[in-house]
Amino acid sequence: MLSPELRQAIAPRAQRMNLLWGAFLAATVFYVALAMFAVGGAEPVADGATPPLDPWLLTAVLGAAAVGAAAGSFLLPRLLLPAGRPPKLTAAGSRQGPTAAETAAAAHLPPSERELLELLPAYQTTMVITWAMREAVAVFGVVAAILTRQPAIAVPFAAVAFALLALARPRVVGFLEGRKGRG
Repeated sequence: MLSPELRQAIAPRAQRMNLLWGAFLAATVFYVALAMFAVGGAEPVADGATPPLDPWLLTAVLGAAAVGAAAGSFLLPRLLLPAGRPPKLTAAGSRQGPTAAETAAAAHLPPSERELLELLPAYQTTMVITWAMREAVAVFGVVAAILTRQPAIAVPFAAVAFALLALARPRVVGFLEGRKGRG
């Protein structure tokens, strides 16, 4: 169980992470609208004319890329934040260090909780990269929709991206509680 002081120190970062996560979720809906808008006025390929790209082949290739991005998004947190070991990402040389409020709060925390607070930048960075990989699934759908001139193709890609992002809600307190006592 985290102390009330640590919970208070992490609250602003947890709020920002929830806001970022919500923006990633909203973007998947936006991508469907973008595909509809971008392709809506495009001239369809005339009957008998050969389209520049085979729509099914292109969709299959982009679908495979989407599966790769989705799979990587599950693997990435395990690689960057291995259980029981220090994170692979460090704040040294990065702009993602502890905030001034977190640094001030750390002075009043016991050493074990100070170490937990230092894990937050790595957790935040890992989550943003994970969300971006999951959002890429929707982006592949938009690309497929625009290149094939079939806006409906973007919908399943966006639905999968939305579901994947929904599974990756930031859980700052849960992450830190899971790390407590492990070092």
